[in-house]
Amino acid sequence: MRAHSRQGGFTFIELVMFIVIVGVAVTAITLLFVQNVRYSADPLIRQKSLAVAKAYMDEIVRKKWDELTPEGGGCIDTATLNCEADWQANTVYQVGQRARPTLGNFNDHIYEVTATTGSGKSGGTEPTWPIGGTVSDGNVTWQDMGAPTIGADGGELRSQYDDLDDYHNPAGEAPQYPDPGDLVDGERPMPGYNGFTVYVSVSNAAWEGIGSADVKKIDLQVDAPNGESLTFTLYRVNY
Repeated sequence: MRAHSRQGGFTFIELVMFIVIVGVAVTAITLLFVQNVRYSADPLIRQKSLAVAKAYMDEIVRKKWDELTPEGGGCIDTATLNCEADWQANTVYQVGQRARPTLGNFNDHIYEVTATTGSGKSGGTEPTWPIGGTVSDGNVTWQDMGAPTIGADGGELRSQYDDLDDYHNPAGEAPQYPDPGDLVDGERPMPGYNGFTVYVSVSNAAWEGIGSADVKKIDLQVDAPNGESLTFTLYRVNY
């Protein structure tokens, strides 16, 4: 009797199952590869967002606390901080000197001597401090310098910003960088940062026991083209 040998191999059903399993595995590997390729640029984009934020913060912290802050630093009068001596009667004042209206007359505005005559002495009675303009006080003329405000002063250009709240721009802008040509802050777009947007909000906010009138809070947000947003906060005290 002749023995019949069995032939090895896959059945049709086994072959179909093999193809399905391999197809699922290849699909999963392909999706993983696509995801890795898609997000491989995210660390670079995040680093660019950080670079934008650092450039802005470095620029902002170099500025005065307020437009009225003296050159070289120093605090300015607010409702809660007395930086200048109170006005005094029959006192010699110098051009450029400031005085604070007495407590009952303080109105948040800063007053500075712009001219003197004769003895250079103030009058015997405290003047009525104007909002805007000047006032004569004996032999002294006082100029209202204004009150602390937030926002660009009189439509200043970026190259003219001199205090930190000039950067208040919650509407957002494309990243800009200091102009290396004239060593002042320019309005030239940062190359390679298309699609990025910078938002800066400056507000008065209490911090570490210091009243809101003497603290400015800078919130900076950088939106990247991939939809990621990074936010940073800086506090500056009246000095």
